[in-house]
Amino acid sequence: MSPIGPPQAQDGPSGFDPGQETPPLGFGVWGDSAGGSGVVGSSGRPGTTGPGGTQSGGAGVLGINNESHGIGVLGTADADGGTAVLGTSSQGTGVCGRATGLNPAVAGTGTQGPGVSGTSEQGTGVTGTSMGGAGLTGASTAGAGVTASSDGGNGLLATSATGTAVAAFSNDGIAVLGRCGHSDTSGFGFGFAPNQAPGVMGTSFNGPGVQGLSIDGTGVRADGQTGIIARGTLMAGSFEGDVNVTGNLTKGGGGFRIDHPLDPENRYLAHSFVESPEMKNIYDGTTTLDAGGTATVDLPDWFEALNENFHYQLTAFGGPAPNLHISRTVTGNRFSIAGGDPRQRVCWQVTGTRRDAWARANPVVEEAEKAPQERGYYLHPGAHGQSAERAVAKANHPEPVTRRRDATENNRPETGEKR
Repeated sequence: MSPIGPPQAQDGPSGFDPGQETPPLGFGVWGDSAGGSGVVGSSGRPGTTGPGGTQSGGAGVLGINNESHGIGVLGTADADGGTAVLGTSSQGTGVCGRATGLNPAVAGTGTQGPGVSGTSEQGTGVTGTSMGGAGLTGASTAGAGVTASSDGGNGLLATSATGTAVAAFSNDGIAVLGRCGHSDTSGFGFGFAPNQAPGVMGTSFNGPGVQGLSIDGTGVRADGQTGIIARGTLMAGSFEGDVNVTGNLTKGGGGFRIDHPLDPENRYLAHSFVESPEMKNIYDGTTTLDAGGTATVDLPDWFEALNENFHYQLTAFGGPAPNLHISRTVTGNRFSIAGGDPRQRVCWQVTGTRRDAWARANPVVEEAEKAPQERGYYLHPGAHGQSAERAVAKANHPEPVTRRRDATENNRPETGEKR
């Protein structure tokens, strides 16, 4: 690009002394380069004097502007040239910018390359510190707002004592994208998406897309109208350990599957749950009648607080007992049996319907109309000869719209294989 000329001369001295009361307007230092460096400043070792009389240990280049819209240091370079502003330091800070107003302390703009590039062999490439606003802000209309890479350490490290270490916002794309080549972890972040795009998205071709690990706390926590939506070609979820559900558990079927008691190494044994349109509890046991052919069965002290609408079954051992009957129904958490033979053993069963506070607040609804968006869809479309696209889950939770990425963006070679 053509060089940009310096601003019009201002009243006052051409060389600015930071200690004077009235600095000139405009630029503290102007650097313009079509091929090399716009401004180069160096500071010598202790006991030496740098170029231009700059004492060792000070600033290689110092630009100060106290006006509301001026620039302390400005460097420009064309697309094929060198670096607009270059700061190097063996131990200290290569480039340091301070701003007391609303403007950035250091601003970098690039038409093709990075606006600001920081490189370090051991320390931090770029450090942004703020007492009130953002320490480092990156914005882009097409590419990445901030790009960080590292061969050994952290590509991007953010820490915060009270606020947010990293905040990412996206209107249509992905707020935070983490990719992992050979290490065990890909990325971490907090993302906010005001529409259908994911707030945080993790993609993996072999390992976990998103992985959460906590030593003492919660590995992954989800809050929302629907906390977690999971779809899988093999299974939607797999849990190793106990699972606690405080609300309703709705399912198409269920049961238990264990290693087969007779052949645990080679086979499984499965049973189905006992289903009912009511919240039923089943209790059973055996008792021995007394010399008069009667018995009283004691139940737990919480029995009547939990159950109501009792049903009974009695079965005599060793012979018929045509007169065996319930002589007193459940009262005071016990019931009585009569009409059997002396010393006869009796098997009993009592069922009750739950009456606790949660059950009363969440009764089973046997029949219900489907919501308008669910009509024409099925909980189990395959059982009705329908395609998977006719699943109720698809109607209630459509796939989020995300921008597809080509093989180059995903760091994978193009094979022509469809995904």
